[in-house]
Amino acid sequence: MIFSEQLDEYVKNGWSKGFYIVMTDEMKQARSMPGSLNPFFGKKHSTDTKRKLSEMRLGKNRDNASIEKQRQTILSDKKTWINNGTIEKWVPDSEVDSYYLLGYVKGRIPGRKRIDRQKRVIRVYDGKIFDSATEASLSFCNRISAVSNAILKKHKAGGHIWCYESDKDSIPELIQYFKNHR
Repeated sequence: MIFSEQLDEYVKNGWSKGFYIVMTDEMKQARSMPGSLNPFFGKKHSTDTKRKLSEMRLGKNRDNASIEKQRQTILSDKKTWINNGTIEKWVPDSEVDSYYLLGYVKGRIPGRKRIDRQKRVIRVYDGKIFDSATEASLSFCNRISAVSNAILKKHKAGGHIWCYESDKDSIPELIQYFKNHR
């Protein structure tokens, strides 16, 4: 676990802020396809393809100035992604240490489909508000997508009726719908 005081030192030594996988030599070897195992074996890029690849690489050579610029951008950020394996949060750097005590780690959840805006949801019977459908699902159901599917398909999840906070004006109609469709 890295604390915010240590972050500057790690970044100076070439580390990057956030989550990524560092490939070991064994991992690289396992993923490589040498010789005839490689689907491109014995083939050559056309002149047109070589030109396109060259154009794509223009300006991408990383000199010390571009690395320092990226480092400064990283250090100037005022927020950091953290996660506990199921929930991601974009929190101020000043609050990161308190989340460590709750089991959070720096970075985003790898391989997760991202939703641009997480919508807050309401459990209709008592009006309890959750930061996201995922959080509500983890509290009451055994599937991460249970609450969002319940809202979308108008059925219950975890024995409860749910709606997005932005749709709270329609709660009376939603209750009536469930009374009529038991």
